[in-house]
Amino acid sequence: MEYKIETWPIEKIIKLHEDDKLNLSPEYQRNEIWPIKAKQKLIDSIRRNKPIPNFFLYKENGKYEIVDGQQRTRALLGYYKGLFKDSNKSYYDEEKFPEFLEYLLSVTIITKIEKHDSIEQFYALVNSTGLKLNRPELKKAEYYKTKFLVLLENLSTSEKFNSLELFRESSINRMQDIDFIGELVSLIKNGITDKKKAVNQMFEADINKDEYDQLYNNFESVLDIINSLNNLYEIKETRYRQRNDFYTLFGFVNDNIKLGQNILDYFYKILVLIGEDIAPSNEECEPFKEYAFHCVSQSNSKNARLERLKFFNELFLNTEKKANETQKKILNSYKMKESDLQKIGDFLTLSVLALQEEIGERIFD
Repeated sequence: MEYKIETWPIEKIIKLHEDDKLNLSPEYQRNEIWPIKAKQKLIDSIRRNKPIPNFFLYKENGKYEIVDGQQRTRALLGYYKGLFKDSNKSYYDEEKFPEFLEYLLSVTIITKIEKHDSIEQFYALVNSTGLKLNRPELKKAEYYKTKFLVLLENLSTSEKFNSLELFRESSINRMQDIDFIGELVSLIKNGITDKKKAVNQMFEADINKDEYDQLYNNFESVLDIINSLNNLYEIKETRYRQRNDFYTLFGFVNDNIKLGQNILDYFYKILVLIGEDIAPSNEECEPFKEYAFHCVSQSNSKNARLERLKFFNELFLNTEKKANETQKKILNSYKMKESDLQKIGDFLTLSVLALQEEIGERIFD
């Protein structure tokens, strides 16, 4: 790798952007994520003539792309264009702040990349320490050309997924939604695995077109079921919005999608009704306490994930003629009897009507 270090006034980087010679969004880059306070802090540093971190740019064919310093560059441009006020609650005014355009930036310009290297690898390396990039942003930098990443990004734009409102805008900006979708796709392909190991392997091995199509269609089919559940009672208003709970719900639906919408709707109604009682502090109901424990302790481990799914299976998929041990403990915690169980399809589970009468809340007809 060949590079040189230069000193540029802010005015130069603004001019390059205006002349369309500065690419702020190479494919490997993350989204704009800085909040206003971070931008204001940068402007304050410049106003006080304090040093700010080095910028890395890659020069090719007379144009530049931001390798490191995208957030700072966007802040400089935004302030110059009057998109936000500084900490003094004032927009940029050249007459009052002439030093802004003259402030000198330390810029490392990469001019040549060796054959065995890539600018994407350099970007990931620069940002692999400290708190600059999170896991999904690093994965995008390292694997941005893979079909697997394209699959995750396309699924993240699905209206079916976004209508569930599982993620806040700040989390989406940091690509946390894509990171989670990767775990759900891995769940479809590999079943329950330990943490993100299987996701990492899918990034490394990539997928082919047939695998892309199959995984996309399977994911959408599960979302169709979950959107119907959401229409019964919004998931964002339940504990199942949390990633560990949603992972379990998604996996259960994926495993049992052939049961059909009506049966899965019935099971979901029970989940909604018992949701507030699932807590690590619930000493009255061991199954609720254990499920909650596995949501907070080593929650991404294979064992915790299997235990949560086991709870769902024992609660809903009892093919015997009497209550199993998990159901007995739940019935006992609600002061209910075995006669309060209901046959749904081939399975014996809690009666929604009896459960609502016991908790004193009529949510479902």
